[in-house]
Amino acid sequence: MSGSAEPQVVSTNLSFWDRASDWVNPILVKEIRQAFKSRIFGFAFVLLLGLCWVISYLGTVSVGRGLEFYSYGTIFFGWYFLVLFGAIFVVVPFTLYWNMCAERMDDTLDTLSITTLRARRIVNGKLAGALVQILFYFAAILPFIAFTSLLNGFRLGVALIFLVIVFSLSIATSTLALALSTLTKSRIFQGILGLALIAGILWVYLMSVGGILQSGGLFDPPDSWQFYWPMLILIGALWAVAMFLREIAISALTFESDNRSSGIRITLTVLFLFFWSSLPVLCFFVGGPFSARDVHQMSVAYTVSTAIALGIVSLFLVAEPVELSRRVRRQIPRNRMLKMLVAPWFPGASRGYLFVLVHVVAMIGILLLIMILIGPYSAPSSSYYGYYGGYGERHPVVFSLDYLVIYAGVACLATRLARTQFPQLRAAELRLSAFIIVLGIVLAPHIFDVLRLMLGKWDNDFHFWMILSPFFYQSWRLGIEMVSVLTFVAALVVVANIPGIARDIIDMYRPIPAGSPKSSPSAEAALMRQLEVPGQAESRRSP
Repeated sequence: MSGSAEPQVVSTNLSFWDRASDWVNPILVKEIRQAFKSRIFGFAFVLLLGLCWVISYLGTVSVGRGLEFYSYGTIFFGWYFLVLFGAIFVVVPFTLYWNMCAERMDDTLDTLSITTLRARRIVNGKLAGALVQILFYFAAILPFIAFTSLLNGFRLGVALIFLVIVFSLSIATSTLALALSTLTKSRIFQGILGLALIAGILWVYLMSVGGILQSGGLFDPPDSWQFYWPMLILIGALWAVAMFLREIAISALTFESDNRSSGIRITLTVLFLFFWSSLPVLCFFVGGPFSARDVHQMSVAYTVSTAIALGIVSLFLVAEPVELSRRVRRQIPRNRMLKMLVAPWFPGASRGYLFVLVHVVAMIGILLLIMILIGPYSAPSSSYYGYYGGYGERHPVVFSLDYLVIYAGVACLATRLARTQFPQLRAAELRLSAFIIVLGIVLAPHIFDVLRLMLGKWDNDFHFWMILSPFFYQSWRLGIEMVSVLTFVAALVVVANIPGIARDIIDMYRPIPAGSPKSSPSAEAALMRQLEVPGQAESRRSP
């Protein structure tokens, strides 16, 4: 009885492991095998262990019995940190970039694209392979950090913060390398991007080495929230950047007829909510580590940085095709109300501008919530952080949102007009034209001012046409009247884009077009005859 049951249990376990093996990303398996067979990984791994052993031996011998009395833990940890930083920040992203470029040139990814593997699984497998390499380097250096923890001056909390930062920075840099490698197949541009990537990585690493060597080790920060809050914000920002770059890589490897934009837009919305949700949370710490003035000044910094980021992203969103492919239409929800709600997160030029407007309205709502929680803040007239209409002489929050709405709206109108007049233009050409138009609007007042200076007609007064440039606007103390004019112009730009937004929303309600009609047997035979090799056709005709 038991003998007959045992083979059934074994077969059940085998079938379970067979199914479990299918869950493992095959790209991850390939990347791990390829990494462990490469000479670069073996050389870097042995070099890391050798350098850590040399640091331990020479440091212990040179210090001697001073290890028992002085705080050498910070110095030893600083040296180990540099060795780990070089391995996971320089070696891992660099090898990931060139391996991906080689696969792009050899059309390996094109071969994978016709399999059941989607672009998301390919990118996730590549990043998981980089993560495994990073964890191997961490495992190699942990015994040396354990030795450092026995020395005087070692602080576990600070060490964990720095290790998490370097881990997050390595993940973000690896994702950046992967995103850059998917942008082009040209060897020339791959080489240029690779040189720029390695130059930036080496510059950051050498700056870190210089700072640690100059200070004699990692600095000894105060054990308070003034140190931990910025470090936690930095870690969150690095993971946010990694998420966004991952979506860019997935979009670059996705078919043109598929949905390339929704993943990026959803990721941007998640990052926006994560970024701005910290401001209302900080309001509850007013009176503790943060004052009301600190929160208001951070609100200005949040608004300006978000407006710049959305402005850059909008140049890409407004250049997308207006028509939705059949693949994208299958992803549209069937509920009529839900179609309207999710429209900003679907591809399309005017839907991209609507995406920007939704986030502008969300920012205004959060800023109003902060005013309700901690009250308005009126800065001195000489301060840059004068804020909101009627409080101070400068209004960076209002004018940054106005300029975002105006520039993104003008770019959307320009790309829609260009696509109507020149339907053969590609998305990259439309993005370039939108960028040139916006850049021309920003630089026009400065060029005109230079011409006035060359003609000897320059004066130090503010002219109305200077309002086109945010740099002129920021350098003058303008009152509420000019802010109202700029807001009125932004409202006109929104009104001009309403017809395009309405057409794009109505397009969401159109039914999915029917598939192509089935070809007749005679048409299929004619197609097969066209595809036949001439030699094979002659052999078939011969008796």
